[in-house]
Amino acid sequence: MAKVILINEIRGDSSTFDEEVELRSEPGADAPVSMERARIEGAIVRETGKWILAAKVAGDVRLDCSRCAEPYDWQLESPIRLEIRSSGPDTREGESELREDEIWHYHAREGKVDLAEVARERVLLDLPLKPLCRDDCRGLCPTCGGNRNLIECDCRSEAVDPRLAPLMEIRKQIDES
Repeated sequence: MAKVILINEIRGDSSTFDEEVELRSEPGADAPVSMERARIEGAIVRETGKWILAAKVAGDVRLDCSRCAEPYDWQLESPIRLEIRSSGPDTREGESELREDEIWHYHAREGKVDLAEVARERVLLDLPLKPLCRDDCRGLCPTCGGNRNLIECDCRSEAVDPRLAPLMEIRKQIDES
């Protein structure tokens, strides 16, 4: 069961939380990450008439390296600061994207803040664009497909860009003469 905070039922000016939430995506959805649980801790605080969610999401994320395709664990620890709004985003006819001033807002439907939804969104936003198992990952051999981190292959990579092939022919002719 997802932890939900009802902002209309918060007594006083703040409510703290420290929850382990499930981050499983909907069935059939392509998940770019394998992370079933995360810890979200923080508070919802009233600041100058607005509710602000200030928290931290932490957990281990299972990613595939973009060079060698091996799975590896990546430690996520990410801060969150969102303004909570009770209504949906203001959208004009034909507008499908959020405006820049709405990016750091959480739209609490019916006054409910779903901590699993907040954590899932933060995890997806913080994923590295090019996940690497390590900075010096050598990737896969383009000839034999072997993982260069695990094996030393004797393949020669003399592949020439087809656009430069005519120049290579000219070079060969110059070298022969």
